[in-house]
Amino acid sequence: MLMTADLDLFGSSSSIKTLVCSSTLIAPDVVLLAAHCLDDFAFTFGLGSIDNKEIYWTRQADLTSWSSPEHSNPLPDDAIRALDFVIHEDFSMQSLEMGLAENYDIALIFLEEPVLSVDHAFLPTAEEALSIAVGDEVAVVGWGQQIATGQFEESPPGSYGIKMQGFSPISEMADFEFQVGPDTEDVRKCHGDSGGPSFWDSGDGYRLVGVTSHAYDESDCFETGGVDTRVDYYLDWIETEMSARCEDDTRSWCETSGIVPLDFYDVEEE
Repeated sequence: MLMTADLDLFGSSSSIKTLVCSSTLIAPDVVLLAAHCLDDFAFTFGLGSIDNKEIYWTRQADLTSWSSPEHSNPLPDDAIRALDFVIHEDFSMQSLEMGLAENYDIALIFLEEPVLSVDHAFLPTAEEALSIAVGDEVAVVGWGQQIATGQFEESPPGSYGIKMQGFSPISEMADFEFQVGPDTEDVRKCHGDSGGPSFWDSGDGYRLVGVTSHAYDESDCFETGGVDTRVDYYLDWIETEMSARCEDDTRSWCETSGIVPLDFYDVEEE
């Protein structure tokens, strides 16, 4: 996810163009990510404001040219502007908890035109989600830090803004979140991977079961992996928000209004 905006911080204004978060296409015109990726407080800490914010989605694997907030690089050729977005109504950046907690860190972006040239990810059914267990491996994907640094330290050149992926175990679960990659030798998520996916093998294909949310403890991503929002816990919310925008005719693709069923394209071909 890319963002352009005017940032007013400590009374000083600047225009920014930056890579913000990882994310995943879940319908031709809908992108799933974390709420904090779109929350202005995450950028200002309440010390300023963001105006004229525009959100874009891209599949480009190398976004190192967008890893600095102030640059003159053009948008990637495949970048699509967000028509609208929605953050879970109960999310609050100020009350985000570490460990496993009910943080409501989930959001959707609605694109102004559908992406029909690539396949999107599928969400798990409620029944499939019952089988997710501690010890299961998930495929994690993100454009974030490959080398852990302090939150306000700059990443070494070439270690941020590049799409990376690997497999890591689920080590702890709650109804609303799970932790991925408990040990330093595990594939772990870090800053910039927020909003990105964890894919779980259902036995009938991979499902997007987690959205990277926050650090597990005060060690940040130096010692242990991060925490994902469980997608299955928010299936009703996702269904409601996707369907509502088809009902009011503000989405760009509504061949099916809510979550895309697993057999949707099979039925379409018959």
